[in-house]
Amino acid sequence: MAMKKFINDPANLTSELLDGLVQCYPNQLALKNERIVVRANPKPADKVAIVTLGGTGHEPALEGFVGEGMLDASVAGDIFAAPGGEKVFEALEMFNRPAGVLLVTLNHNGDRMSANKALRKAAKAGLNVKEIVIHEDAPPRRRARASTRSSRSARSSTRASPRSPSRSRPPPIRRTDRRSARSTTTRWKWAWASTARAAAA
Repeated sequence: MAMKKFINDPANLTSELLDGLVQCYPNQLALKNERIVVRANPKPADKVAIVTLGGTGHEPALEGFVGEGMLDASVAGDIFAAPGGEKVFEALEMFNRPAGVLLVTLNHNGDRMSANKALRKAAKAGLNVKEIVIHEDAPPRRRARASTRSSRSARSSTRASPRSPSRSRPPPIRRTDRRSARSTTTRWKWAWASTARAAAA
C-alpha cells in the first residue's frame, strides 16, 4: 500500500498540523493556547471580532480563513471532530471587546453543540457575542426520491408505448433533483457578506 502521508505520532497529529501551518505563514498566523489559530496582526479593538470553530483535516478550512479581512480566530478540534465548548468559550473570552464578537458556526451537530455550550457560558460571563449559522448545501433527500419516481414513471410509459421497440424513444426525463440552493462558492460569498454586514452594524 502506497504511503499517502507522514505521521510521527497520531496522538500529536493535530498539534503538529497546526504548528506546521503557523510556521508556513508566520506573518499571517499565530497559535494561541495550542488550538486557537489567530491573526498574527490583530485588527483594531474597535472592530467586531469574527471567530469560528471546526475539526481539522479539512485544510485549508477552517484555519485557512484566518487573516486580514476574514476571520480573527479559528478554534481547531481533532481530525474531523469539533473542538470542545470550553475551548470555544476560551476564544470568545480572548476576543471579547465592546464592539462584540461574531461566532460563525457550521451546521454540523458537533460544531453546534460546542457553540451552544460556549454561548451559554458567554452569556453567563456577560460577553457581547452573536452567532451566525452557515447552513449545509446538501439537497434534501425528498428531491432525490422525486427524481427516482420520475425515472420509474418514464420507464413504465416507455414500456406501455404502442410503438415498436425499434422506433420508440423514451420521453425526456425532467430533472426534479436540480438543486435550488446556491452553489458552494456563492453560499460562502453570501455568508461572508452577511458576516461583514453584521460586523459593521
